[in-house]
Amino acid sequence: MKPIGISSRRALYKKALDAARQEEVANQHMIPEGKRTLNPSTAKKFILHSDFEPAGDQPEAIAQLICGLQNGELHQTLLGVTGS
Repeated sequence: MKPIGISSRRALYKKALDAARQEEVANQHMIPEGKRTLNPSTAKKFILHSDFEPAGDQPEAIAQLICGLQNGELHQTLLGVTGS
């Protein structure tokens, strides 16, 4: 393979950069607008109906999730979910 000169490398770099910019502009509609925050006064009330009662460590996990929501945590992770 023959090595290319600096001007050819610059041209290839510019071409790749231009293509990336065009793709970025084309995908602008996919970028979320602004930060979304939870507003409890306008949020719909969530009611869960189930024939089952929480068992095992579920009551504690539910309490921790509720506490996190009340403290404004928008992201929480359940660890060790079994039987799902």
